[in-house]
Amino acid sequence: MDWVSLFSASEKQLQLELERARAAVEHRGLKGTVNENTLSEWLAQHMPGHLDVCTGEVIDSDGNRSKQSDVILFDKEKTPRVFSSRDISIIPIETVYGIFEVKTYLNKNELDNSFQNMKSFKNLSKKSYKQKSGKRFKQYNLMSDFWPPQFYIFAYEGDTLEGLSEYLNSIQDNEHIAKRIDGIIILNRGLIMHRGADGVRPIPMPGDKMCNIKTENKLLTFYTLMMEMFAEATTDPINIINYTSNNGSIGDITDVGEKIRS
Repeated sequence: MDWVSLFSASEKQLQLELERARAAVEHRGLKGTVNENTLSEWLAQHMPGHLDVCTGEVIDSDGNRSKQSDVILFDKEKTPRVFSSRDISIIPIETVYGIFEVKTYLNKNELDNSFQNMKSFKNLSKKSYKQKSGKRFKQYNLMSDFWPPQFYIFAYEGDTLEGLSEYLNSIQDNEHIAKRIDGIIILNRGLIMHRGADGVRPIPMPGDKMCNIKTENKLLTFYTLMMEMFAEATTDPINIINYTSNNGSIGDITDVGEKIRS
């Protein structure tokens, strides 16, 4: 199969949808929604079958929530839809693998906004699991019992890679590597990803810096990096009791799990 031609066609189709939205829609917010839907449809077609995408918010069992997220990548088989209406869903953090924030045009101001959105997402607590499989993950040079969530930016157009990567390094270098924007693709520019001693990787390690990747095969490169990572994504079943009991809505049911199993 000719992968380069296949993804080149997909890239052109995404750019064409951007131009169609510009020609047909005047309201900025509606244009953004069209672009988000276009990326969601593309990701849904190209991700492994156990994964799905939606727009909405991510919550944790402590009552915290992310800002509105353009494209949430989650486990289709193990996610309870806490709330779903048309294209908007509320998803528990335990079964979320990552977020793609969609930008029509990425500049420093938009990068600042994305950085704040990333922090609201990555600060959520993943802890409410029904049972433990015993599988552990090593991401960000840390061992974890759950899949640490990732945050990526997908932009159709943007400022220069050099200016954006320099600015991104300046605002997040003091953050732990697990609390950073993991990567960026700009369809008319290239990619900004972490690079270490052994090359480019989708999840940073200590000492990595964001670097610019200028290539004709932008979408294929980005997809390859995503698949290297998300193809291995898995999660234990969520313990929804922690969500429903913490706010007092169904009383004290700390032993409900045991009662159900017995």
